[in-house]
Parts: sequence; C-alpha cells; structure tokens
Amino acid sequence: MDNEIVSIACSDDLEKIIEIREPIGLFYYFDNKTDTYIGIDNSTGEAWTEDFPDEDSCEKWLLNPSLLASSLIYNEINEKRS
Repeated sequence: MDNEIVSIACSDDLEKIIEIREPIGLFYYFDNKTDTYIGIDNSTGEAWTEDFPDEDSCEKWLLNPSLLASSLIYNEINEKRS
C-alpha cells in the first residue's frame, strides 16, 4: 500500500474510525478471522467501508482517482472556512 496516503489500522482504530469518524484519512485493516482486507475511506468524515479479498483490490479502491479528488476538494473547502 502507498503508506504516504493510506495508513494501516488495528482493530481498535477501526472501531474508532467507524464510530466517531476520526481521524480523517484513508485506512485499511486485515481481518485474520475472515481473511479479508477492509478499506476505510474516512477522507470526508463519513467512514465508507468495503471488504476485499486481497490487498491490491483494496488499495485500488482507496486510491481511486475520483475518490481522492473529492476528498481533496472537501479538505480544501474546509481549510478555506478555517
């Protein structure tokens, strides 16, 4: 994974991101019980999640150019409001 953009999350992080929508960013978690990767797109504070069979497909979803563009726009708007 592109570690400059996507961060690995532990199970405690995963719960926090989903429940309180913080921290903002892109994350993934490998679930040993189900043998799946869970991608978490919290770039806009909405904590979108998706399950994937492999790391590559999870990374492609998280680094989707249209998703990144919308999150950059969201962050830029919020910075201007501050």
